[in-house]
Amino acid sequence: GPGTAEALKSIGLIYYFQGNFADALIQWQRAQVAYEKNGNATGVANILSNMGAIYHNQSEYGKAIDLYLQSLHIAEKIGDTIRVGTVLQNIGAVHLEKGEAELALEAYQKVLPLFEALNYAEGIGLAYLNIGEIYFEKDDFDQSIFYLKKAIPHLEPTPYYPTLLRSIGEVILKNSNFEDGMPFLDSAYNVANRSGDEFELARILNAIATAHEKRG
Repeated sequence: GPGTAEALKSIGLIYYFQGNFADALIQWQRAQVAYEKNGNATGVANILSNMGAIYHNQSEYGKAIDLYLQSLHIAEKIGDTIRVGTVLQNIGAVHLEKGEAELALEAYQKVLPLFEALNYAEGIGLAYLNIGEIYFEKDDFDQSIFYLKKAIPHLEPTPYYPTLLRSIGEVILKNSNFEDGMPFLDSAYNVANRSGDEFELARILNAIATAHEKRG
């Protein structure tokens, strides 16, 4: 029955978080079959996306994209806009890791109108952040700052805010303006410190150190 698919999905998630990807895949493939039997398209789209994430984590980009696209196709067919947006973001991330900036940009630009229609602030903010970072990679600092600053109101209430502030600071500093860039890194540090985000704190401190080093 319908419970079986959910149970298999949950067991797969436990394996996934333990880093046991082989067993997670086995459970999720069984869940996919169960969801298909029940005619639960939402469940199938979700599981395909989960399986894509496993290959993504293991840098098997071809398989990841293939599963993401299958998930995207189903989500579009049933009008599951949030899933469409999330899968597009994942596809963008794969392209980014492969160094395919233009394809990544294309995926993120498709995400924006979907999330805007849903008023999904965090999704909008993350799309702007990603687009800003792509322009940064391309050394287009004006476009980068433009998109990163557009993300501020959307990401301020979220855990991604220190990351955004760090990105803005780094772009300004790369443009070699120390005075304008440092306040963003300092704010990023304060916000990350308050929320206890140690991973982001380390990245911010690294950016601050780099800035001082560049300045001599």
